[in-house]
Amino acid sequence: MARLPRHTLRVIVVGLILASALALFVSTSGTSRSPSIATPVPASSFRGIYYGDLVEPTRTAETYAYDYMVTPTPTASPEPTPKPTVKPKTKVRAVVKPTIRSRSKVVGVATWYCWPSYPSVCTRGFPSGGAYGAAGPELRSALGPNWRGKTVYVNGVRVKLIDFCACGGNHVIDVYHATWVKIPHPSSVTIRW
Repeated sequence: MARLPRHTLRVIVVGLILASALALFVSTSGTSRSPSIATPVPASSFRGIYYGDLVEPTRTAETYAYDYMVTPTPTASPEPTPKPTVKPKTKVRAVVKPTIRSRSKVVGVATWYCWPSYPSVCTRGFPSGGAYGAAGPELRSALGPNWRGKTVYVNGVRVKLIDFCACGGNHVIDVYHATWVKIPHPSSVTIRW
């Protein structure tokens, strides 16, 4: 008798397994039982359970309920105490002083934008070689509402603020790349004005 290749033997074995699984499924699905009819449980089988039964079996539902009833306890009403009379004080005038910004520096990280050799966008109307920057939220808050156009010094390098950045964390300013390369230690800058 000739010997079959291994691949053919595998196909035959897998086919036999699948055929026997299908035969088993078909034979059991045809023999089903009739559904049983559910009978109701008689009411005498039910018994109420009270919390007291779990802790003290001798207690009844009535004694348990009385434990949680609140009855008002009569108390004597307090005597009203006379209020002291207050003498009117002399009027004090409020003096409004102008707000003075005492903060004159911001510390953080400076990053760059507007590098012509790299596909980076510059602010319209300001050439890429200029000393320009975009102020982050902390710097804008420290400078006040008229921050745009102000000149600040980033680690001693002069930068004119022309735009804003949505910087986060300790990132406080974006400067043009031409200026950023002139800033000593841009990862730790002090901005003064």
